[in-house]
Amino acid sequence: IAGEYDADRYAIAGNHYRWTNARVPYVIDSSLSNAHGVIQQGMNDYHMHTCVRFVP
Repeated sequence: IAGEYDADRYAIAGNHYRWTNARVPYVIDSSLSNAHGVIQQGMNDYHMHTCVRFVP
């Protein structure tokens, strides 16, 4: 997430709007089975470069 300031990063400043412990729950619909690998790769990129964690 690029940018030095919250406004540059489109971040929300209020803690009550954030996911607990930067963990984002998700479900991948079974109709997207062909795209599962690409989706997982994108989430892995976030894991490597941010504090955000996607959890099933």
